[in-house]
Amino acid sequence: MARKQSKKSRLQGKIGTALMALSLLGFLILGFAIRAPFIIESPGPTFDVLGSQSGQGQIIKVEGAKTYPTKGQLRMVTVSMRGGPGTHVSYVEVLLAKMRSFTEVLPESAVYPKGATEKQVEQVSQAQMEDSQLSAKVAALSELGYKVPARFKVTGIAEDSDFSGKLKENDVLQTVTYRGKTRQLNLANSLFDVLEQAPPGSSLTFSVRRAGQNLSISGKTRKPNDGRQGSQLGIFLNPQAKLPVDIKIALQEVGGPSAGTMFALGIIDRMSESSLTGGKEIAGTGAISYGGQVLEISGIPQKMAGAKKDGAHWFLLPKANCYEVQPMSGIRAVPVENLHQARQVSAQIAANQLEKLPCCPAR
Repeated sequence: MARKQSKKSRLQGKIGTALMALSLLGFLILGFAIRAPFIIESPGPTFDVLGSQSGQGQIIKVEGAKTYPTKGQLRMVTVSMRGGPGTHVSYVEVLLAKMRSFTEVLPESAVYPKGATEKQVEQVSQAQMEDSQLSAKVAALSELGYKVPARFKVTGIAEDSDFSGKLKENDVLQTVTYRGKTRQLNLANSLFDVLEQAPPGSSLTFSVRRAGQNLSISGKTRKPNDGRQGSQLGIFLNPQAKLPVDIKIALQEVGGPSAGTMFALGIIDRMSESSLTGGKEIAGTGAISYGGQVLEISGIPQKMAGAKKDGAHWFLLPKANCYEVQPMSGIRAVPVENLHQARQVSAQIAANQLEKLPCCPAR
């Protein structure tokens, strides 16, 4: 009887083991098969904007102005994203991602609007990249002393803007008056220079051209929602800038707004006799405004890790993103607020004048 019970026990043990294995296999199959509503962000590739992209030639090409040889590197950085509309990320991938350094897992709803399609996401990303390139060109040329003519046409007004019901689509802003001083809005950075100085709640008066008539429209500014200094109007504008120099930026399969600052520095370096980098490898990130403000973006830990992996020892970032910086050996984070400061900081790094470099507050 004892031997029969022993055989029975062994048989039950084998069955139990088999059931556990089948359960684990089923769990893994479900873990891979079921789509997880999460986004996985990890360090992506970096690109030297002073260099070339395979098969595309130079990333930045300048025609109609004198250019100079460059040395060193100015690396724009990216975040590799898995998940989102039209893609499949499994729960197993999410679990493994949580175990990796410099990888972040976010709910899909925190990144993409509900109901967004894969095509819509691609269109928005590409539009952001095109806008960042134009902003970089305007900001760089303005920093170099060029005048960039523009015509500020209203394309939309937010419902909660103080200018809602006052401005209309297709209005053209001609002048702006702030604190008794009137400024012509005929240069690409003219309006943004005023907004960057005006705190939220400031009263502005615009001379507006509408259907052949000149109107005077007043309203108050509000707090920016993108980390920039000063204030914003809560309206959408097409500045219709006319660049005095032909600048082309060719970078395939990269989207979003955060390369603007590095594009602008790359343009400045190509058009300046002295090297901006001094032969050093400088990486960085940050969207940029027409007025040259370096604007807050996302993915700082992933971008900084990618920059270090590709050999950069310096990492420029928006000052508003300082709270995201994680201590990392071999690479130093340098916060900047605007393009002029980013240019100065790069020159300090090139000259090894490191004692006065700005730094993010200790966490």
